[in-house]
Amino acid sequence: MGKDDDDVAEGALALSRFYCHFGAWFRNERPVSQGLIEQLSEAEMAALEMFSPGVMRENLAIGTPRAVIDRLKRYEDLGYDEFSLWIDSGMTSEKKQASLA
Repeated sequence: MGKDDDDVAEGALALSRFYCHFGAWFRNERPVSQGLIEQLSEAEMAALEMFSPGVMRENLAIGTPRAVIDRLKRYEDLGYDEFSLWIDSGMTSEKKQASLA
């Protein structure tokens, strides 16, 4: 959750970068040292459209508090009564705490 559009865009970018690296790690495409995968270049990440910040905003509960509440209400309208939050996203601890607040 972000306080404004700039904050939300920053979060979407952080999630995009996280999933680009997670996908490469999962597919064993890069060397891993001490649990960390070798970094992807900006060009490599930009080529992964399925993990772009725009796609992250479309498919994940990312937004201002009102936007996230609206999305969760749509899930509730579909019959879902539980929601799981995975916050290990590559964002700083401070950003995660602000999002949860």
